[in-house]
Amino acid sequence: MGIHSEGDGLADFDPLRHSLRQPDTKVVLSLGGGGVRMFAHAAVFDFLDKLGVTERITEVWGSSGGAIMGSLFAMGMGAEEMKGIAGVAFKGGIVRYLPSAFSLVKRMFKDLFGFSKRSASLQVFKDYQNQLEEFLVKSYQGRRFQKKFFCTAFNLDTQENEVLGVEPVHDLYGADKVYQTEVLDAVMASSAVPVLFEPRTVRGREGERRYIDGALIEDVPTQSVYKKWIRDKEFGLEPCRHLLLITVTLEPSAFLSMNMLQNSRLRRIPGVEHIVMSLKCAEYMRKAATKANKKLLRQDPDVELWDLSITVPNGGMLSLDLIPGVMEAAETSVPMEFRRIGAEMIF
Repeated sequence: MGIHSEGDGLADFDPLRHSLRQPDTKVVLSLGGGGVRMFAHAAVFDFLDKLGVTERITEVWGSSGGAIMGSLFAMGMGAEEMKGIAGVAFKGGIVRYLPSAFSLVKRMFKDLFGFSKRSASLQVFKDYQNQLEEFLVKSYQGRRFQKKFFCTAFNLDTQENEVLGVEPVHDLYGADKVYQTEVLDAVMASSAVPVLFEPRTVRGREGERRYIDGALIEDVPTQSVYKKWIRDKEFGLEPCRHLLLITVTLEPSAFLSMNMLQNSRLRRIPGVEHIVMSLKCAEYMRKAATKANKKLLRQDPDVELWDLSITVPNGGMLSLDLIPGVMEAAETSVPMEFRRIGAEMIF
């Protein structure tokens, strides 16, 4: 569907097509995190393909679940294959279902009173993390990147969000914290959910670096994308004078909607309520920073920001039961968001 025709049913989106096809514009897609809600991004890929503009996207960025889906998209995996993977995941074919909140509470009490030789509660999430890594190893086999890919991860030692990419990094970046690494390390680092998953250790010429979830600081990479684009222009590495950044945010926040933290029995355990309050404070601060970063981008006349907000079902970020509802909600929400952006361009 690369050429528009009167009968394709997408005439309302001609302003979007026009912007996406400007020759002097770099088009970047940036995907937010959200646990299993990451499968909502498949609807975005599908719609961009229907518009016939997928080939105009030269860079794909992501954090957490957005890094997982973004890496697969950058390697050429299509929306239909991703939807098939979502169906397999829903049936427990990629990672197993997590125990119920009540079961996790019992495991925590066993850990608390020393009835387990190792952490029975955290081992559940370690197994989940290992299964996710096994899935990615299989998915990456035989594929090559067709678009540049970057993701963000939080460095535990420097307390900074850093950019991880799979291509050689120019020495001119210096203190901008852009590192080259293997795609598996990059994605597993970006999706290492704090507290639940183990940090990912990445080894390079700079030494060892320990990372957790990039969405903790920058749910949807915006400032990192903009900063790298500016630096690339300064270094003479970026020929395009304009940037079109498409961001996809999955709402509501995955961290605050975890079923485990909403369980009434669990929240009676001393300290859990304080964890929930801390997560809320961190979420408010992150949203404020995200809002400020997007405002900065909109002040640059050479930047066009398409800010998509996809509302998906509320629930546990690792709950496989959410997947069908997520897919259905995204199919409805994505066209509406693109239509909204197109209408704002006209008026």
